[in-house]
Amino acid sequence: MSRNKLTEAEALLHARKNTALLDTMLDHDQLTLDDVSADLPGIIHLNRKDDLRLSVLNRSGQEFFELTGEEINALGASFHEHYVHPETRARAFPRFVEHYYRADEHDVVSDFQYVKAGGRGFQWIYTCTKFHPKLDCLLSISLPVKGLGGLVHQVESLLDENLFLQKHFLAFSTLTKTEKKVLGLLARGLSNRQMADQLCVSGETIKSHRKNIRRKLDLKSPSDYYRFAKLLGEGEER
Repeated sequence: MSRNKLTEAEALLHARKNTALLDTMLDHDQLTLDDVSADLPGIIHLNRKDDLRLSVLNRSGQEFFELTGEEINALGASFHEHYVHPETRARAFPRFVEHYYRADEHDVVSDFQYVKAGGRGFQWIYTCTKFHPKLDCLLSISLPVKGLGGLVHQVESLLDENLFLQKHFLAFSTLTKTEKKVLGLLARGLSNRQMADQLCVSGETIKSHRKNIRRKLDLKSPSDYYRFAKLLGEGEER
């Protein structure tokens, strides 16, 4: 089956299998990383155990990040600060470090990461990682989500909304029960008078609730109201 005919699920499964295959090849001295990285699809990289610094990045990876090997080496550990989203560093990186210290040679862990693709801005990649004892590092293959096929927009939408939710959930939790109700009514398009009638309060009270919601959630536009309510189920009729 040709690479461009793989379904999304098949592509992700192949990434996991190729990670294990690459590890086996390197472990038995059959080939070097340079030998195989040109033939296996995806971004192939080795990360150091202590700070996850890139020690090797294949040509596909350099093209994706729009960096040369010399530029990556010069960035050192600061590469992550400039090219990996803070949410990914906080969520996914601890999993990879924990995986390294478990030292399970047969396990492959995977996660979505939000990274800066050079001048094209941040994009999602799917990374499969395994511990390589001989090299004493993490060996990974990453696939850009944009190249996975027809469901990419649904996948990216879900990932983007999860990122939005994780970023703002703590702020949402500071809303009172009534403020959450007002947020849901706002998302459904009700006017201040309609909300006041439904909640049996005055129009001034509704204005006060809206002011508190906007301040607590740092809302910048009407669409932000809807996005919060949609993600957290407050925009549905009860």
